[in-house]
Amino acid sequence: METLAVHPDGQRFAMGRRLRGGDWNAAIFDLASGDRTATLKKGFRVTEAIFTLDGNQLILVGTQGQPKTMVDGVFPDFGRLKPTTCLCDKWFQRATDR
Repeated sequence: METLAVHPDGQRFAMGRRLRGGDWNAAIFDLASGDRTATLKKGFRVTEAIFTLDGNQLILVGTQGQPKTMVDGVFPDFGRLKPTTCLCDKWFQRATDR
Protein backbone atom coordinates (compact mmCIF):
# COMPACT_ATOMS: atom_id res chain seq x y z
CA MET A 1 0.00 0.00 0.00
CA GLU A 2 1.27 3.44 -0.95
CA THR A 3 -1.64 5.67 0.10
CA LEU A 4 -5.00 5.59 1.82
CA ALA A 5 -7.85 8.15 1.70
CA VAL A 6 -11.10 8.02 3.67
CA HIS A 7 -14.22 9.18 1.81
CA PRO A 8 -15.98 12.19 3.37
CA ASP A 9 -19.06 10.03 4.15
CA GLY A 10 -16.87 7.89 6.45
CA GLN A 11 -18.25 4.68 4.97
CA ARG A 12 -15.49 3.76 2.51
CA PHE A 13 -11.84 4.35 1.74
CA ALA A 14 -9.57 4.31 -1.28
CA MET A 15 -6.23 2.56 -1.35
CA GLY A 16 -3.50 3.10 -3.92
CA ARG A 17 -0.40 1.00 -4.56
CA ARG A 18 2.15 0.12 -7.16
CA LEU A 19 1.12 -2.14 -9.99
CA ARG A 20 3.14 -5.32 -9.96
CA GLY A 21 1.53 -8.39 -11.43
CA GLY A 22 -1.97 -7.62 -10.20
CA ASP A 23 -5.21 -6.60 -11.81
CA TRP A 24 -5.64 -3.29 -9.93
CA ASN A 25 -3.64 -0.58 -8.21
CA ALA A 26 -6.41 1.65 -6.90
CA ALA A 27 -9.49 0.33 -5.13
CA ILE A 28 -12.45 1.32 -2.98
CA PHE A 29 -13.14 -0.65 0.20
CA ASP A 30 -16.05 -0.66 2.63
CA LEU A 31 -14.72 0.80 5.89
CA ALA A 32 -16.85 -1.38 8.19
CA SER A 33 -16.29 -4.77 6.52
CA GLY A 34 -13.03 -4.20 4.64
CA ASP A 35 -14.61 -5.68 1.50
CA ARG A 36 -13.20 -4.42 -1.80
CA THR A 37 -16.09 -2.91 -3.76
CA ALA A 38 -14.44 -1.41 -6.85
CA THR A 39 -11.04 -1.52 -8.58
CA LEU A 40 -9.14 0.51 -11.10
CA LYS A 41 -5.96 -0.27 -13.04
CA LYS A 42 -4.18 3.01 -13.80
CA GLY A 43 -0.95 1.72 -15.34
CA PHE A 44 1.25 3.75 -13.00
CA ARG A 45 2.30 3.64 -9.36
CA VAL A 46 -0.35 5.44 -7.27
CA THR A 47 1.46 7.33 -4.53
CA GLU A 48 -1.19 9.82 -3.37
CA ALA A 49 -4.98 9.70 -3.21
CA ILE A 50 -7.47 12.26 -1.93
CA PHE A 51 -11.22 12.68 -2.21
CA THR A 52 -12.67 16.08 -3.01
CA LEU A 53 -14.59 17.60 -0.10
CA ASP A 54 -17.96 16.77 -1.69
CA GLY A 55 -16.81 13.15 -2.23
CA ASN A 56 -17.68 13.17 -5.93
CA GLN A 57 -14.12 12.74 -7.21
CA LEU A 58 -11.05 10.82 -6.21
CA ILE A 59 -7.76 12.38 -7.28
CA LEU A 60 -4.90 9.93 -7.82
CA VAL A 61 -1.30 10.95 -8.35
CA GLY A 62 1.65 8.75 -9.11
CA THR A 63 4.79 8.17 -11.08
CA GLN A 64 5.82 5.97 -13.94
CA GLY A 65 9.28 4.63 -14.58
CA GLN A 66 12.12 3.87 -12.21
CA PRO A 67 15.84 3.55 -12.81
CA LYS A 68 17.32 0.12 -12.36
CA THR A 69 20.61 1.17 -10.77
CA MET A 70 21.84 3.61 -8.18
CA VAL A 71 24.47 6.26 -8.84
CA ASP A 72 26.78 6.82 -5.85
CA GLY A 73 24.29 4.95 -3.64
CA VAL A 74 21.28 7.07 -4.67
CA PHE A 75 18.64 6.52 -7.34
CA PRO A 76 18.69 9.40 -9.84
CA ASP A 77 15.57 11.54 -10.33
CA PHE A 78 13.02 9.67 -12.41
CA GLY A 79 9.43 9.30 -13.47
CA ARG A 80 6.63 11.54 -14.50
CA LEU A 81 3.89 13.01 -12.36
CA LYS A 82 0.59 11.53 -13.54
CA PRO A 83 -2.43 13.15 -11.88
CA THR A 84 -5.84 11.71 -12.73
CA THR A 85 -9.37 12.17 -11.48
CA CYS A 86 -11.99 9.43 -11.09
CA LEU A 87 -15.67 10.26 -10.92
CA CYS A 88 -16.84 8.47 -7.81
CA ASP A 89 -20.50 8.17 -8.75
CA LYS A 90 -19.56 5.95 -11.72
CA TRP A 91 -17.07 3.97 -9.64
CA PHE A 92 -19.50 3.48 -6.75
CA GLN A 93 -22.31 2.57 -9.15
CA ARG A 94 -20.13 -0.14 -10.69
CA ALA A 95 -19.56 -1.56 -7.20
CA THR A 96 -23.28 -1.77 -6.43
CA ASP A 97 -24.02 -3.51 -9.76
CA ARG A 98 -22.30 -6.70 -8.58
